[in-house]
Amino acid sequence: MSIQLYLFFAIGAFWSSFVLSLLFLFTTVSKIQQLENYKSAKRMMAFAYLLFCIISLYEIIIRLRGINLPTFRTSILIFATFQLYLFAHVNTSLIDLRYLSTKKLLYHLIPVAILSLLNLGSYGGHWKGNYSNILYYSLLLFYTISIIFTVIIFFKHYWSYKKKFNNYFSGNNRDHLRWVYHANICILMASIAVILFCIFSEEVNVIFPSLAIPFYTFYAIHFFKLFKHFQIRTTHRRGSNK
Repeated sequence: MSIQLYLFFAIGAFWSSFVLSLLFLFTTVSKIQQLENYKSAKRMMAFAYLLFCIISLYEIIIRLRGINLPTFRTSILIFATFQLYLFAHVNTSLIDLRYLSTKKLLYHLIPVAILSLLNLGSYGGHWKGNYSNILYYSLLLFYTISIIFTVIIFFKHYWSYKKKFNNYFSGNNRDHLRWVYHANICILMASIAVILFCIFSEEVNVIFPSLAIPFYTFYAIHFFKLFKHFQIRTTHRRGSNK
């Protein structure tokens, strides 16, 4: 029953994130210099959502085929690490428009990419025993350090934003980007849950896909509302100038 319930939520999470990724990918943004960072963040979110689709599809296929690989925790950990950096990078860039840099993000992703590639040997059963455990716990340690690092970076920029009050999208409302803060808190809680799951559980857990659906939907709605807010301000300013 738990597998059936997991598949139900996993399929729902796959399709919802797939549709949202297409919105991120194909929604047009005005060619305004101040929106260049927003467009880059939008493309990055499209990649993050598509990555979630790929992981979900992989898990759905192996469960439907009745394959019970001992790699579920590794899949969750690899996916969570990539998502952690992608969301943290975009969230910080929404607070501080000067922060977004693809090169900077790639530097952060190099270690997890290397560890992920090394862990692929576990999927084929080529690496077992101590060697596989060393790679897995290295990935877990890196993920734990990454959580601390991304949390410090985000809150440093967020508190600076609250003091300077000069974000391009903030308008006259200091709390206009408070949803980004709430989203980051949710990511932090989910990250801690991933660590606890990896340490104490080896079973497929329905919690992850069931919580992913509302979170990814919540984030996408607020992300697009941010752009809509800017469009309204721009239209209002143009009307005032006339």
